[in-house]
Amino acid sequence: MGKKRIDGEGTFYHEKDRNRWRYLLSLGYDSENKPIRKIFYGKTPDEARQKGLALLAELNGQKVSVSPDMKLDDWLMMYLENYKKGTVQNSWYEQLLTYVDKIPKPMANKRVSEITPIELKKFINELSITHSKSYVQKVKILIKSALTEAQENDIINKNPARKLFVPDKPDKPRKAYTAQEAATIIKHAQEHPNRTIATAIITLILTGIRRGEMLGLMWSDIDGDTLNIRRGVYIDNYTPSVVEYKAKTKGSIRTLPLPQKLKELFEELPKTSEFIFAVKDGNLILPCTAEAGILMF
Repeated sequence: MGKKRIDGEGTFYHEKDRNRWRYLLSLGYDSENKPIRKIFYGKTPDEARQKGLALLAELNGQKVSVSPDMKLDDWLMMYLENYKKGTVQNSWYEQLLTYVDKIPKPMANKRVSEITPIELKKFINELSITHSKSYVQKVKILIKSALTEAQENDIINKNPARKLFVPDKPDKPRKAYTAQEAATIIKHAQEHPNRTIATAIITLILTGIRRGEMLGLMWSDIDGDTLNIRRGVYIDNYTPSVVEYKAKTKGSIRTLPLPQKLKELFEELPKTSEFIFAVKDGNLILPCTAEAGILMF
């Protein structure tokens, strides 16, 4: 398993276009009640983090404080740092950070105590135009939960999001391959020079399992003509990790029929790791790397 981040550490983000790591450190408020939030850059996560640790040492362990004058953006970041980090998977924590970025700057820069129900409703209504109902629902839950805790911390007297709701909007149906499209993909995959990549593609098509579930497959999961889904790969501190009998949902742990064609393809693969699909050194593959099609076999 990946190494769990200790309390008080910041958040990493990889800027692919610049090939560098960004380390965001939320430090709370200084003696003048000004927010302390710094970003550090490095070629590696550790290089960026070391720059952040140097600042922490310079600040001599200054503590986080709250204030009735806090801006919404600052409170949301403090809420995530202190209420969510370490209690949710790192991948979900990173997703929550992107939700904060969706809040319009004029509203984000207002004091929490000045936020009104009608402007929150306007924001949610406008977000619903361009995003799915499920996405907007998650943003709403974040805002409502954060403002509930703001009330608990005496930053506001009433929660302006207590009656906030998402407009009724049917989500677009998920697209699925037709039988002909699936057959075409399988045909082209079989022609791929890398047999592991070809098998990975065909596994997804023939079983319908998630990408993370496929990357978590072990040779021991093959049981005759059945395939046991016992785990899914998730990201822990930017490291691919697995926990036995832990996947995206409870229903993800299941047993599936193993098509004869797929069974034959598995038998042709080299067994260099306990995982069916792994990098050259035998370790797990990052789901985001697999998604990008850069399978490092």
